[in-house]
Amino acid sequence: MIRLICVGVGGMGRYDSDAALKVKKFKAAAGVDVNAEVRRFFAEKYGCPVFEDFEKALRSVKADAALIAAPDAYHAPYSIAAMRAGMDVICEKPMAATIEDARRMCRVARESGRMLMIHHQLRWLPAFHRTRELIEQGDIGTLQSVELDMSVFSNACLSGYRSRLPHLMLKDLGIHHLDLLRFLAGSEAASVFAKSWISCEEGVKIPTTTHAVAVVEMRGGITATYRGTMRALLDITGYTCRVKLNGSRGALMATGDAITMQTFKANAAGKPPRAVPIPKSTRDCWHDFADAIITRKPPLTSCFDNIRSVELMYAAIRSADTGRIVRIRN
Repeated sequence: MIRLICVGVGGMGRYDSDAALKVKKFKAAAGVDVNAEVRRFFAEKYGCPVFEDFEKALRSVKADAALIAAPDAYHAPYSIAAMRAGMDVICEKPMAATIEDARRMCRVARESGRMLMIHHQLRWLPAFHRTRELIEQGDIGTLQSVELDMSVFSNACLSGYRSRLPHLMLKDLGIHHLDLLRFLAGSEAASVFAKSWISCEEGVKIPTTTHAVAVVEMRGGITATYRGTMRALLDITGYTCRVKLNGSRGALMATGDAITMQTFKANAAGKPPRAVPIPKSTRDCWHDFADAIITRKPPLTSCFDNIRSVELMYAAIRSADTGRIVRIRN
């Protein structure tokens, strides 16, 4: 049984810890949160000690792994402390509050021999896994472009710590979709041009960005576009997004639960687009984390892969700030 310290167990952290502890390979070693009521709830639910201070938790309990779901500024210091204490770590996205901290986390993971996995659930949706397989099989020929759209209506931009993020759209939501772009394209970003802005609404003052668009030139000649908004009133895709992939033989469109494919040959013959069956799967990031700890094989969203999504995200933020194309050296 893998003994897990859960750090940040309110809000999204509660969802994460509940999902992790449903995997029978994990058991709660401790919960950490600054909120006394949240700590009490976690202790009653899982029957384990709780702490306000993470360092005290590290000194007080024996654990094999840590789940870091505290706000972004704590991702690097808490993950590094856990790895140096001999624990494997799964950390919420984005990996760190700065690219320098993300690189430092990777260095500590390599030096300590600990697993550091980043929680990106979109890669685990069966529809997106199947889409990647279809591309690798060549069903739409050579991939030429990827178009990803995400639209929701959310009040997260109005209050709480997310409303204080200067680039909320890119850092809180966009990081998921930029990671998915890399995964589906099977290629790395060479450059990005991005813009972000705040929704202007009568009677509402919004302190942070709510919209973002980006054009990403991928290595291998693939062009990817991203469009995201958290104040959409029409054409709501949901957080899982909608992706269109265009190739030399045809195109795919994937959402979180459906895939549609059309080829130029079928279109010329007057045939309609067809739905692609999606195999069922019970796999997710939590099972992958448990297996990585046991087998010592890198997980799908290892920090050494995810650092490239983080580099792309921060390059997009620099582009939005400067109005210039930003090149990515990887």
